[in-house]
Amino acid sequence: MGARVDGRSERKVTNREIILSAARQLIDTNGSHGFSMRELAAKADVSVATLYNLFDSREAIVRACFEKVNSDLRTDFEALRGASDLRALCEGLVTSADLVLNSVSAAMYLKLTDDLAVLKPFLGEHRASDGFAPEIEAAVRRGELNDDADIDVLRTVVEAVVGTAMRLSALGVISADERRHRIRSGARLALLAEATDLGRNSFMTDRSHQ
Repeated sequence: MGARVDGRSERKVTNREIILSAARQLIDTNGSHGFSMRELAAKADVSVATLYNLFDSREAIVRACFEKVNSDLRTDFEALRGASDLRALCEGLVTSADLVLNSVSAAMYLKLTDDLAVLKPFLGEHRASDGFAPEIEAAVRRGELNDDADIDVLRTVVEAVVGTAMRLSALGVISADERRHRIRSGARLALLAEATDLGRNSFMTDRSHQ
């Protein structure tokens, strides 16, 4: 009996992976609203009943696609922690945006930013100001930002800079290089507004991105 249960569980995991892979392909091609459960079942080569046994709805499948990306990227995001100075923090913001947009299609990213039900659980891992708020606080402790710097305001401004650049890139309005430039320069200006002499000096160590 135990072996049959294990086999059934293994099939569920396999079917789930196949379904999410097929869903991502359909989202890339048609957008998040451009496919039905029947079309997804055909794409994944499973029955519609199997879809509903694993997911309550099409929206649940779309959310699961983002959760899978979230899980896959967690290690990469953790590796970006511990910025040594403000310049490194700006570069980390650029890299984190690259990680997200290299891991999801434009259609999936736009769905993410349009749907708060999907967006909220995604924020901490993939929106740079939330994920890097501890780095901003660390910069205060290092003496690179003023002691009375408003961390919440800085988070809000950096989030707006990063989020806007990522969305424009996903819409095809700006190139990836322009996205990186906007994030780098926008975050730099926001941080400089609260930077001490030590913080400003960190930007002088490498002028290649000025």
